[in-house]
Amino acid sequence: MLSRDIEPDPKPWESSPMDKNAAVEQGSIKNPSDGEQTGSDQEESKEDENLVTWDGPDDPANPLNWARSKKWICTWIIATFAFISPLSSTMLAPALPTIAKEFKISSSMEEALVMSIFLLAYAIGPFLLGPLSEIYGRVVVLQTANMVYLIFNTLCGISRSKQQILAFRFLSGLGGSAPQTLNGGMLSDCWRAEERGKAIAIYSFAPFIGPVVGPIAAGYIAQHTFMALDFLGYIDI
Repeated sequence: MLSRDIEPDPKPWESSPMDKNAAVEQGSIKNPSDGEQTGSDQEESKEDENLVTWDGPDDPANPLNWARSKKWICTWIIATFAFISPLSSTMLAPALPTIAKEFKISSSMEEALVMSIFLLAYAIGPFLLGPLSEIYGRVVVLQTANMVYLIFNTLCGISRSKQQILAFRFLSGLGGSAPQTLNGGMLSDCWRAEERGKAIAIYSFAPFIGPVVGPIAAGYIAQHTFMALDFLGYIDI
């Protein structure tokens, strides 16, 4: 008796798209869209649960939807922060001989370090403040860093040793680096790409003019003020 080859029924997942659609209609295969999510859908839903966003494109809390006048106020405040901080980097330059005499600094390297240590902290600060702003928000980090800058700049004016002024200049530089780290992102939050050209231009001008104005103002103060060192420490406030 000859055995006849019997072809097995094709499995649902091996059938053609037309056969698969027919099987779905008959109920032998479940349609993923009918209450059963695929792996990618489940992963997307999990991501959506943790997503923090605005309540639609017209959310009034979104800075992009603020009034134009409010955006410009924020832009000028941001530009002011970006102006004041670099001002401190060069403001002590005309008073370095006075500082060296006051603190008995005999080494030219230490004398230059009084000014340049601020810039060293300026370069290190973004590595700390950038990630913190992603966790706690830009405004919180910016205001906290501004307070650090303000406090340690004040302490520079009452320093009584070269170790103190070097430490206080370094810490004030850390706080002063916040505007350069965060201001670009804050402007992009307020202005759309096609609108932010003028705002970026104003903000970019401030860090360049600050180091120029600093030595001019400090030179006049150091020459005409008998308490030049203390006043230079307070002037950035």
